[in-house]
Amino acid sequence: MTKLIRFILASVAIVFNLAAIETHAQSVRQIMSFSVLTQYEFDTNDIVNEPGLTNQYVRQLLFTSGNMVKAIMLDLKGRSWTNWSGAALERRVNLLNGHEGVYITLGGTNEVDVSSFFGDSYVSNFTADVMANFPNAANNFTYNGTNFPSPYPPLFTGTLTSTKTNFTGSAGFHYITLNTTNLKLNLLGVNFRVPGDGGLTTFSGAGYSQSIESEIMIVLGAFAWNQTTNFYSPVTDFTNTFYSGPAHGTVTIGLPAQLSQSTPP
Repeated sequence: MTKLIRFILASVAIVFNLAAIETHAQSVRQIMSFSVLTQYEFDTNDIVNEPGLTNQYVRQLLFTSGNMVKAIMLDLKGRSWTNWSGAALERRVNLLNGHEGVYITLGGTNEVDVSSFFGDSYVSNFTADVMANFPNAANNFTYNGTNFPSPYPPLFTGTLTSTKTNFTGSAGFHYITLNTTNLKLNLLGVNFRVPGDGGLTTFSGAGYSQSIESEIMIVLGAFAWNQTTNFYSPVTDFTNTFYSGPAHGTVTIGLPAQLSQSTPP
């Protein structure tokens, strides 16, 4: 009897493990890569022959995915952020319900959901906030001195007559916001890839079939950076010194890969 009970318990454990793996396998991950060049104005010491004036220079900073990870993990882990050095930033999509999220993962085992640092901008593959943060693209047209409305908003939903499938369109526009204590970004991006030209990967299984799009975005916008942190070292005994300025570069959301054992969004 004891052997039978052990066999039953072992069988149940195997079933639960297989079910968990299957549930996890219904999500995909996409590595996110940032390469954003920024500029800010910096004042030096007083000019020798004009003590009331200072030299001013434009300095450049390059922010990468590693900088994003450091800035986020400083807020979450404090001085222990160094334990996450080398971690990846990734977008995840649940293939069953379409839920999205942004995660930081290290070695495929340690992971944390960091979606909140991106506000609502990560929703719908970083298209949800495009028009809210770029309103004049739709609202500055006039005719005979009056506003000239379009019958359809730039971001639209509708149905295809043949399939009755809902669709959305954003003309390749994207909006990404990052809000941490030491680094902030607001970036409007455009992706010149046409859906279906190799940027779509379709995943199908029991109860789901979804096409996930990879992106190569050209972005521009603005940034704010806490210079006192010396690139995010957790200095706490100095007055914070923030700089801000324009930003431009690229953001890539890589090819999707199906997850095997990681938590889905």
